[in-house]
Amino acid sequence: VWPEGSDGTDINALIRSHNRKVLALADDFCKVHLFSFPCSTPKAPSHKYSAHSSHVTNVSFLCDDRHLISTGGKDTSIMQWRLVEKSPL
Repeated sequence: VWPEGSDGTDINALIRSHNRKVLALADDFCKVHLFSFPCSTPKAPSHKYSAHSSHVTNVSFLCDDRHLISTGGKDTSIMQWRLVEKSPL
């Protein structure tokens, strides 16, 4: 899940959905990434989403896995994302 050239500190949070299908990641580059779970190959494909204007500090799935919450750093924002099931990555 670490991007090429990463120093290992670029990822701020990583969580697995309750249904064990998706990994969500918060990074220092204002992005939320979604990976298929399990994510065991180098350079695994992901969907990347932007809404924050600062680093993303945390991500969490709601209990039904239909929504994801992300929190921003300096932008002090809280985003709610609706997850729509698509074909696997």
